Amino acid sequence: MIIASLIIILLLIVSILVYRAVKKEIARRRRLREEELAAQQQMMREAALRVMDEGGAEVELSLDEKYRRELLENAINLAREKPEEVAQLLRTWLSEEEAG
Repeated sequence: MIIASLIIILLLIVSILVYRAVKKEIARRRRLREEELAAQQQMMREAALRVMDEGGAEVELSLDEKYRRELLENAINLAREKPEEVAQLLRTWLSEEEAG
């Protein structure tokens, strides 16, 4: 009876460990996919900006569009250079939004 109880406890512990390992692996793969997608999107953005800078796209932008593009580029650069500070700022905004 005691041996059966110990075997059941051992099986539960092994099951929990396997579950956690699988869960971590799934999260790791999801994170890698998201990072890969973000890198591809960033490369596409940079390529589009290079084409526009080279004059390949003769599009006249309004002042608002230029301002928005500059803000976006600044935000992307800031997130790249100081990710922890940007994350903290976003957390602060979200907590203020939830409180308000």
